[in-house]
Amino acid sequence: DEKATPGVSSALLPRMILLLFAAVLPALAASPWPPSALARAKALVQQLTLEEKLSLLQGDEKGSYAGHLPAIARLGIPDLNLEDGPSGVADGLQHVTAFPTTLSIAQTWDVELALEYGTAIGL
Repeated sequence: DEKATPGVSSALLPRMILLLFAAVLPALAASPWPPSALARAKALVQQLTLEEKLSLLQGDEKGSYAGHLPAIARLGIPDLNLEDGPSGVADGLQHVTAFPTTLSIAQTWDVELALEYGTAIGL
């Protein structure tokens, strides 16, 4: 169908897809990481030293964020700035309003509480 992909004939599309796979597959095969996310995560954790694992758990005191995890450059892990929950941002400030996450409200199964929550945040 010519209308399905404007500017590309239906006969050419399968060839383009094949060329794309031919270009990408060598890069995937050269990757040092296993194909599944769980296997990649396990392989990454196995390469972390005890000190690096602890740094990912405890973070450091940089910035005004809720938390900061330092980079582990040798494994390609960037530094991460953690922020307050999605329903109120304090950025380290005092005397601000921060609501629990909506998941926390949902887990109570309390419809009235959920309605109060929505009213309070202006929904």
